[in-house]
Amino acid sequence: MPHELEYIVDQAVMLCDEGIKPDYFNGTHNANVKINGCKVCTIADKIPITNIPSFGICQKTQQPCIPVPLKWKDTYKVKVKGNQTLLFKSSLPCGLGGKIEFVTSGQAPITREDLDKMVEENAEEPPEEDDDGLSWWDAVELVPFVGGVVGMVRSGIKGEWVGFGLSTASFALDIGGLISLGAGNAASAAVKTTKLANAGSKVVKVTSKISKAALTAGGKLLTKASAKAAAKALAKKADDIAIKYGKVCVFACFPAGTPIHTQQGIRKIEQIREGDLVWSEHETSGQISLKKVIATIRKEIDTTVQIELEGETIETTAEHPFYTQEGWKDAADLTEQDHIQTKNKKWYRVKGQNFLYTKKKVYNFEVEDWHTYFVGKLAWLVHNAKPCLSGIFKSIERYGIKPYKELKALVKGKGLQVHHLIEKRFASILGVNKREMLSIVLTKEEHQIFTNEWRKVIPYRTKPTKEFITKVAKEIYKDYPEILKVLKL
Repeated sequence: MPHELEYIVDQAVMLCDEGIKPDYFNGTHNANVKINGCKVCTIADKIPITNIPSFGICQKTQQPCIPVPLKWKDTYKVKVKGNQTLLFKSSLPCGLGGKIEFVTSGQAPITREDLDKMVEENAEEPPEEDDDGLSWWDAVELVPFVGGVVGMVRSGIKGEWVGFGLSTASFALDIGGLISLGAGNAASAAVKTTKLANAGSKVVKVTSKISKAALTAGGKLLTKASAKAAAKALAKKADDIAIKYGKVCVFACFPAGTPIHTQQGIRKIEQIREGDLVWSEHETSGQISLKKVIATIRKEIDTTVQIELEGETIETTAEHPFYTQEGWKDAADLTEQDHIQTKNKKWYRVKGQNFLYTKKKVYNFEVEDWHTYFVGKLAWLVHNAKPCLSGIFKSIERYGIKPYKELKALVKGKGLQVHHLIEKRFASILGVNKREMLSIVLTKEEHQIFTNEWRKVIPYRTKPTKEFITKVAKEIYKDYPEILKVLKL
């Protein structure tokens, strides 16, 4: 599944929880501005049909879906043309009662062929012929207009799915007319074979189902359940694409010229190389020490954010984490209420923020062990790059979710780390053995991200209740159903 902080781009796939078919989101309001190479979409993209597609048959109205978008939720503070940007976690309430969410971010594109294939594969097979010899299809063909459509499908005519979108009540009226007038060859055939009564009963049953469904080109039923199954398959497909092409969806970097505090004094970030020693701080103990640079990142982007601080302005990408009194916060989320820590342990208030849309090269690097370093003249504490976590499901598929001690032995010497799904410091509160706690295998960067999430909500020296720990776990892993299931959350 995409990470919740992935930017949404044109042709992301979305689904309403009251719909029966996922479809493409169309971004139209941003034609030029890119963030990390992505032509991002914004809250202005919410026009029905133009931006927000139809999702088949609405389960609330039992009519063809025409979305009634309200106001986007969980958007990002980075603005394009004055509008906040959309992330994978963003959602859009529908005025008819549904909740529209993204299935993919669009950064790992899903083709129309793959989309249709997933929808078809997860659609439901209609019931087979019963004891009286009257099949489900025979019953549907007794319904005026709908029967004609079904007849075409049975004859092998292929095309787009056909939504019925009629209420059960309207079907009942049609059925009554059919029986009383004896109209249609199918009805006549039923009368001649003394099956009309059975046919009428079956048609009523059929209408209760198809009033909330639709047909695929292959003659299968699209339902709310099949839509959810297709959405899950599509998210997995996007993950496979991202893994295959090594796609990383979110970077955090600084432009050339940014001062970095190293063993040799202050150096420009573009001069940092693997093997260099930079000053780093352990986020729990507060210890400051020199740590080795083990990897560097260089790329070109179109958008940065300027953070106005005490005596200087730091320019960075929107996603770069700064250490505040509330924990790690992305640059784009900083407000004038936030205070950022410096190397000498002092806190200074953020004075302002400004977004720039000028193409430039940016740089970052990974610091061994602690993953932090200091930037700017006053040495502001920042974190490593934050990568997309779409590889987590691949790791779970390969190594599973198992007790810590089992996974530790399994990945020994492979350069990977084992992450306690619920931090081991809570073992005594939960009444469990640390080495028996359920865990997953992660890279160092991924491990650090989850650690930050826990410690941002529950600082290291606090003792929360069991109930609060459970609540935090639900929030941290809300986008990872496999983890929630194993943790029984």
